[in-house]
Amino acid sequence: LDVLDSLGCLSQVDEDPDSIFGMKSVEEPSDNDDDDDDDEVEAFPLSPRGVALPLLQGTSRCLNEGLISEVYCSLPPRNRCVEQWVLLFSSVRDGDSFSTMYGNLKGATELLFVVMTTAGYVFGAFTPSAVEPKGRFFYGSPETFLFKGGMCRAFRSFPWSRENDHFIFALDRSIGFGSTPHFGVYFENTFQQGLTGNCATFNSPNLIDDEECDS
Repeated sequence: LDVLDSLGCLSQVDEDPDSIFGMKSVEEPSDNDDDDDDDEVEAFPLSPRGVALPLLQGTSRCLNEGLISEVYCSLPPRNRCVEQWVLLFSSVRDGDSFSTMYGNLKGATELLFVVMTTAGYVFGAFTPSAVEPKGRFFYGSPETFLFKGGMCRAFRSFPWSRENDHFIFALDRSIGFGSTPHFGVYFENTFQQGLTGNCATFNSPNLIDDEECDS
């Protein structure tokens, strides 16, 4: 899920190829059983860590086998038994509408938000909480975390720092993760552009800082 606001000191996300995956067991019935023939299921082998990776129902330009492996191993233990990830929303496939995104996510939990910039940086957030507009206050679970990878960067995840409990901020046309002094990830009005900055909630830096690639 991409969201952006023009907060001056934050870095901009360049484009919109973001994806949101819901995580579920294959034994669990799907609300979209009638559309199964239209979904592409992509299987990945064992990760370098020897972990059996989940099947992907849907296609994401943001995720590859290496990133899936790293994210999967960062999830809470209960989520590492999941056999399938289902693509619930993609700005490439579903467009630039917040109402569509929230509609697609209705009733879903255990969500993985993945963003890719035009420069190839990948970052995002995991939350076990349902994501829906709640008004002008933060909510969510301490299991929420941010992550970054892609390009020449090593994968890093940023769990809750205990500095504050500002996990998710969601309005009808905006969504953000973390705060103080900036949102860790934030989008507003459009998924074509977004913001990321250093964030006390997860003790995370700007998630598209390319200092690691200077050499």
